[in-house]
Amino acid sequence: MAMRMQKCSLKEMIWNSFPVVERDIMNVFSTFKFRIICVIAALIVAVSIFLTYTSIRQIHQVSENVFGDQGRIVLDKASKVIDAERFTNLAASLDRNDPYYDILYEKLYEIKQFYSCRFLYTMTRVNGTEFAYVVDGSTVETDEENFSPIGTIEDISSYGEAPFDCYDNMRFAASHIENQEDWGKTISVYSPIMYNGKIVGMLACDFDAEKLSATIDHSSRNMIIGCAICLVVVILAMWLY
Repeated sequence: MAMRMQKCSLKEMIWNSFPVVERDIMNVFSTFKFRIICVIAALIVAVSIFLTYTSIRQIHQVSENVFGDQGRIVLDKASKVIDAERFTNLAASLDRNDPYYDILYEKLYEIKQFYSCRFLYTMTRVNGTEFAYVVDGSTVETDEENFSPIGTIEDISSYGEAPFDCYDNMRFAASHIENQEDWGKTISVYSPIMYNGKIVGMLACDFDAEKLSATIDHSSRNMIIGCAICLVVVILAMWLY
């Protein structure tokens, strides 16, 4: 009996050593109600994260599919005006004075004006991730900010996997929203230019994705804030009632 009293007095001494406020907090944390709230809150957070992530992915996918389908139409139109043999010679020489340069430039420029893409151009691989512009039909040649002269070499490692998929596998490829080093947020589609069964270049169409990316980011923030507010409201409601 003395031993039990000693143990009880020891527990009381430890418990009484905590200030009243701290003891109240410990009582709250140890309640069954608090544990249930924690479990439900954790479930709400998990479901909110899953739904937010899924919604953002769906927005990305739908947007990229829309641009990809539109880009395919542009490239199908542009590929029909390319003389593969003459393009092969032009890509090999990269000679601005080749008569075919002006012919192809005018055709690509005309197509680009008809559609709402940002850039429409052709490239050929130099080595690895470096490609040379062949004919850029995106704008007038005097537009130094947006026009890429024939022979201009660019490292396209920041363009994502799509251009390499197109060139290496000789097939149409569409990118995700990529933050290209010199051109910002862009969605691009690529189509191979073939001659005698070999790829000699690729046709590319770029769409400006800056506004789209900003809209997605804004929507993502709103969804996260909405989920956080709902979580707080549910916790308060459960605690008070």
